[in-house]
Amino acid sequence: MHPHNFFNRYKISKIITVIIFSLFTFILITNQTLLALGQTSEILQNNNIENVTQLQSLTPISNIVYKPIKIDGREIFKVAAVAGQEIQGNSNTSPLNIRVRLYENNLKQTIKNCFDADTLKLTIETQENQTLVFASDAEELKNQFLIAITDLDAQIHGISREDLTNEIIGFMKDALIRAQRERQPDYLIEQLSISFGIILALILLSFLISVWQKYCLK
Repeated sequence: MHPHNFFNRYKISKIITVIIFSLFTFILITNQTLLALGQTSEILQNNNIENVTQLQSLTPISNIVYKPIKIDGREIFKVAAVAGQEIQGNSNTSPLNIRVRLYENNLKQTIKNCFDADTLKLTIETQENQTLVFASDAEELKNQFLIAITDLDAQIHGISREDLTNEIIGFMKDALIRAQRERQPDYLIEQLSISFGIILALILLSFLISVWQKYCLK
């Protein structure tokens, strides 16, 4: 084979290899980006937290601490408490951490109860200083307590408690349904199939590239 033809084929082989791997990388990155966007759509927007100081409140923002409530790592909203209320410096005894554990356990228990996604309904009970959120469906789930939304929670989000409640209910219902769906055998099998398909495609791609390179080097 003429040296010039050899190097031309070698360059073509390398270019094709780079293009194919670039396409796979682009597909994987795009998939992750879409997943991130999907998760972002479920997260309550907290852009107003920096503007909390503009609100009239009995509690200075410097005295407030807050943490997110999550379902499977996806944030639903943030709960707040007055700082420095833990017992003898033990963070596990702080009202904030107690609320986070309680609410996340309630959400996990609701998912374990295998509610009917088609009839799942979140209802509220408005009290003087907080709004309680309950879950129920047309089957076995009957007014299970999920979370309580306080005026302090509303303050760190920069909106009223009523508006915060309305926003949270929508996000929370979608997150509960999604979490239940992702625990179903069919969904897990689907994810395993996708992962297996990607691995198989990469193996096949590597084999084809190897064959092509051998052909070019002849």
